[in-house]
Amino acid sequence: MKKKYNFAQILLLFLFLTIVTPFLVGCFYGVPSADDFWGVSDWKNYEGNHLIYMVENSFKWYFSHQGTYFSCFLATLPIYYLFGITGVGFAYFLSSLFFVISLVFLLYVFSSLFEYNKDKKIFILCLNCIFFYYLLSTCPMDEIFYWWAGICVYTLPCSFMFLCLSLLILSEKKHSRILLSGSVFSAFLASGGALNLAALLCSILLFVILYNQLFHGCRIKNTFIVFSVATLFSSINSLAPGNFVRHAVYDSDIHYFKSVLISFKRVFSVIFQELHLYNHHLVLFIFFSVLIGYFFYRHFAVISLRKILFVFCYFLLAIVIIDYPFILGYSSANYVPSRFIFVERLSISIFIYFLSVHIGILIYQKGGILSFSKVIIISLCMLSQMQDFGVRNFTSLKIIKHLYKHDYMNFYLKENEIIERIKMSKADDVVLTIVPFDSNHWTNLKAIDLSSDKNYWVNNTVARFFNKKSISVQYTKDD
Repeated sequence: MKKKYNFAQILLLFLFLTIVTPFLVGCFYGVPSADDFWGVSDWKNYEGNHLIYMVENSFKWYFSHQGTYFSCFLATLPIYYLFGITGVGFAYFLSSLFFVISLVFLLYVFSSLFEYNKDKKIFILCLNCIFFYYLLSTCPMDEIFYWWAGICVYTLPCSFMFLCLSLLILSEKKHSRILLSGSVFSAFLASGGALNLAALLCSILLFVILYNQLFHGCRIKNTFIVFSVATLFSSINSLAPGNFVRHAVYDSDIHYFKSVLISFKRVFSVIFQELHLYNHHLVLFIFFSVLIGYFFYRHFAVISLRKILFVFCYFLLAIVIIDYPFILGYSSANYVPSRFIFVERLSISIFIYFLSVHIGILIYQKGGILSFSKVIIISLCMLSQMQDFGVRNFTSLKIIKHLYKHDYMNFYLKENEIIERIKMSKADDVVLTIVPFDSNHWTNLKAIDLSSDKNYWVNNTVARFFNKKSISVQYTKDD
């Protein structure tokens, strides 16, 4: 039995590395894009301490652009200007690695809360595999891992959210004020990122408080403290004058109640689509989460239908609340960028995991018997019904394939060539002729995002960065 477990551990570790490593390698092919060129002229002209400048700029953006105080502080740092194109790749890699480490650490700490009748290492590896598989297979990565502005607003605050929850669990177990202080500080940083991420953190903490109060009759003091801090600074983020200034660009009116209805409609539509066997990622995530509940949580407290109903209702309401800030900001759900999808899928994965595990435990406690052979048969039957399931659709393997085809390198060289041509041009009004990639070329990287319209804001931002009057792009076909 021990040899079997050792083999399973090696197999799961290999699967985890196969899921995670390709997207980390892709970071080194990233380039600066859009907002990454913003505000560099102010940085260059500032004569004082640049740390003070970053703080001042955060206050400026808080009142004129958006309330993400922590993200604005980070985004003020001009990575490309300071460290060049190589530094951009390293910044993307280190930020993404921190994301991976913080989530792995959270899942490890979370696993320490329970007793198992199976190998704990197997459980931890399974947990990491299903979470990273679902997140990296359903979320476009361009605005989360391959864009400095996206990293500042989403990736790093998300990583601090994971760290906040990890330190909170440890502080409850060890009754440590130092760990609690670390959790509180991490909550402060996480709440200063995207509002939907701040809403996710508050939703998770409130879920823990309500669940323990309703079903175990206990109050968790540390969790309530961190929840209060997260709620306070999330409110400071949401009430920033800059949020209303930015919203006015998209809509002169603020549709509070209409946005609630749109959020409900959006959530039910997304979950319905995700649960189709055609979209196999969530189905597989739920299936393996149920198995984890069945095989690993057998000594868990008795699960009732009342508990499952509470988790289900809270799950739906939480996703609505998490989607609401973004939909309110843009007054619709028509604009759905990949950074929004990332937070939405992360939220779905967290709450559906809790729901699925409860169902798995209930199946076991009601006397259901699942052998390994039955699990294999059920898995094969389910996979046979998934129309789009195949190795070629596995995102990590797709990245490996296009790394091997040099698509990532070609993208990097082409985007870097565009930057160099702008930099070396002696004309004030730069005209670029660009040959777009053919239809077989694929990466999930984010381009510089120049437009054929020379008045487009990205063109103007890049032009100011290189001290040019204007930049226009002409796309032509390769003869």
